[in-house]
Amino acid sequence: MSVTLIRSVDQFMEMMDELTDRPFAILFWSNSVPSCKVIETSFQQHAKTLGNKMAFYSVDFEDQPDLAEVLSVSAVPAVLTFRGNHQLDDEMEVDPDRLSAMLTDAASRA
Repeated sequence: MSVTLIRSVDQFMEMMDELTDRPFAILFWSNSVPSCKVIETSFQQHAKTLGNKMAFYSVDFEDQPDLAEVLSVSAVPAVLTFRGNHQLDDEMEVDPDRLSAMLTDAASRA
């Protein structure tokens, strides 16, 4: 599976309505933060291996400040995991090991 870019708060709200029982993860990133590239690469690899169990989305932190505010994202790279409308976990300035643990946990709830 691939990672889908979220381009608006409205798109996010529609996605929340559609994914009522499937886990999903959202990566907030910024081109101006070097560590985001490492996390983005790892996030994409996890999307390939876990995409049959959960959905993967990304958000450009600088392009979507309203969505960042709605989800209380204050620093990047940040990853949030959900199942339906329930947030499972979140981590600001996430590192690769924590990312892997978060995504594995979310996928186990499929």
